[in-house]
Amino acid sequence: LDGIIGCAITKEEMLSIAYEIPEDKLPGFLTQEIVAQLLDMVAIPDIDADGDGVKESVSAGMKFTAIPGNLVGLEP
Repeated sequence: LDGIIGCAITKEEMLSIAYEIPEDKLPGFLTQEIVAQLLDMVAIPDIDADGDGVKESVSAGMKFTAIPGNLVGLEP
């Protein structure tokens, strides 16, 4: 099974998440501030998720592939 999972996230929330990335998990040349600035430049709000007539949210999607599996050890 192949598909795409989609969502909308406010640009404000997306930028705040950039500051939650642990600094030690970023490559040496990136900081939380740089990640936030890059997101601010490239993430263009395209969805009015709250219905007020203003596009405040960014659409996001992620491709996925599911493979068959068997569950074991579960009982009713």
